[in-house]
Amino acid sequence: MSSIEDLNENEQEHIEEYQELLIDGSISDKERKMLNRMATRLAIPEERVSELETIYT
Repeated sequence: MSSIEDLNENEQEHIEEYQELLIDGSISDKERKMLNRMATRLAIPEERVSELETIYT
């Protein structure tokens, strides 16, 4: 498994938020929309978001 320190700053920010939201075991539709907006703001492509979330789940 990759270390979060290996990610760029934007990817780290997204994954930290993702992991925080995942504490309850799932991502709600509202949380998913927020994460998608965050990824867009941080210029992280959708494919990369999927890859990161798979790795860091």
